[in-house]
Amino acid sequence: MIPQRMNTVAVVLSRIDKVSTPVDADFGSPEKGRDFARYTDVSVAAQVVYRKNSEEQNSLSGDPGASDGHLTFSRVYLDGISLMPSKGDLIKSIAGFPTNFRVTEVRPSGHLRGVYNLVMAYFEQNPNTNPSIRR
Repeated sequence: MIPQRMNTVAVVLSRIDKVSTPVDADFGSPEKGRDFARYTDVSVAAQVVYRKNSEEQNSLSGDPGASDGHLTFSRVYLDGISLMPSKGDLIKSIAGFPTNFRVTEVRPSGHLRGVYNLVMAYFEQNPNTNPSIRR
């Protein structure tokens, strides 16, 4: 049996449409003067963990981690709604509270019996720039 206990809230994502966005071949960001094309906003269930400023964590290179927190999704839930968050998606609200976060990294987690059961989407405050969408 796979554990299913998660304390989820409604999260509204504005997903990037990578196919419709003209991207600069050298930098992986939208062409000058353009923004990412986006799909219609979608509401999903996720568990939210915010990182406090005092929780500086060093990476292998010694630098502090860059995320302001992360969303935890059930992989089974995401498969059921045919959605996978991706780098560059905007988080418009969490539990009905307007936010201005951007997903910076998505990775599998919660490995059990040879498969991953959770998807972690790390986020940070959204700067007013067009980030690269390369992995």
